[in-house]
Amino acid sequence: MGLLNRMKTMFRPEATPSPVPRVSARYDSGSTGSSRTRGWNPSDLGPVAASATAPTIRARARDAVRNDSLARAVVETWVDDLCGWGYTPRSTARNAEDRDRVHSLWESWAETAGASGEDFGALCATAVREVLTSGECFIRLRSRRPEDGLPVPLALELVDPARVPHDLTQTIEGGDIAQGVERDLLGRVVAYHVLDHVPGEPVPAGASAVPRRVPASAMLHVYDAERPGQVRGVSALATALPRLRMLDAWGDAVLLRQQIANLFVGSLTNATAADADVSPLTGLAPSTTQGGRAVVDLVPGILQELAPGEELKFSDPPDPPSSQTFATEQARLACGAAGVPLQVVTGEWGATNDRLARVVLNQWRRRVERFRWSVVVPRLLRPVWSTWATLAGPRLLLGAEDSGATWRAHAWPYVHPVQDVAAQLQAVRGGLTSLSAVIAEGSGEDFETVAAQIAADNALADRLGLKLDSDSRQPKGAAK
Repeated sequence: MGLLNRMKTMFRPEATPSPVPRVSARYDSGSTGSSRTRGWNPSDLGPVAASATAPTIRARARDAVRNDSLARAVVETWVDDLCGWGYTPRSTARNAEDRDRVHSLWESWAETAGASGEDFGALCATAVREVLTSGECFIRLRSRRPEDGLPVPLALELVDPARVPHDLTQTIEGGDIAQGVERDLLGRVVAYHVLDHVPGEPVPAGASAVPRRVPASAMLHVYDAERPGQVRGVSALATALPRLRMLDAWGDAVLLRQQIANLFVGSLTNATAADADVSPLTGLAPSTTQGGRAVVDLVPGILQELAPGEELKFSDPPDPPSSQTFATEQARLACGAAGVPLQVVTGEWGATNDRLARVVLNQWRRRVERFRWSVVVPRLLRPVWSTWATLAGPRLLLGAEDSGATWRAHAWPYVHPVQDVAAQLQAVRGGLTSLSAVIAEGSGEDFETVAAQIAADNALADRLGLKLDSDSRQPKGAAK
């Protein structure tokens, strides 16, 4: 206690400082003395440092998708349900004719939207697959000359994440570069530093060995940021990779064990002198030699006739472990680490009833929608539309208030078509939802497009003298 504090206590005893209470852990997970947490001392790295090993994870995830059937099935399940047949923008222009012109121009441009002529839907699927496997995907927005003859002078170039050097981190005037991403003093991304080629690939003529600075306005960075301040993405398989690798190795070991066990039906004990020219395993002379040594061909099911003095004992190889239960549990854990229910990946629902299946599917679809509307739409689709609408503006002659769009995804299939459609009809009639919302959810279309198709169908039926049940103008049962 200092001199000043001692003098205070002499004249004011109530000023005596109380001892500092000893703080104990309020959570078991924060305890350092518990047997369950002893030795568990992970480093609390920042978002940039924590993703420093992302290139290694990316390489391992790509290898797993190439060679591991379960890893590939997980990624393709994500891509199927996130993208389906593709995303469709619906113009918000107030005039129907303007909307039709926008949709027509988009469809003609989307057929060759990629820098190499890829369809927009295929390009989106490739980008999403790269995000899930590698953790991120870069898309460069390249303006084209009028003489290129494109409906809209814009091309989308997919950029491999390896072209943005992960080890390029330094402080610069007015900001910093973190893992190839340049930020200003407010933390806003202002540019990306991109190599001319993928490391390890043949170097194109005239390629620079130094990364080129690409403004953020000309580059899209699609990734799922798990932490504030994170600048690069990490593979969706990151948590599942160790288990996937061990499960794959275990499966190989079980198969090899059974193959070896099947080669040996029994062992033969010969009480007489051994014959060097006869194999003790088969009773036959070796057919070939290799390196001066006899080679015996083993095949499943060998049983040799016994000679006098010989004894045959049948082998009893151990039964393999309960592989089905073990493999299913490990696969379930691996799929869970990647965010996908095992039933959705494998299609094996067992004795699951339709109500439980709905619970699993609804939870899975909620997760897909979260990823779609927090990653794919804001980081990919909206920026593409904004640039496209700006470049298409002179041709469409639309004001800023008419240049917006909403996005439609491939609709989810019905789990139980009869019940699902009946429930939707009751919801519309009861005022719980709109016909436009039901059509958008059920088919991915908008009400205006469907209504125009219905009107055209009815007009054709009238012209041909047909009466269809689908025509609400006809009395029930009048179809012919």
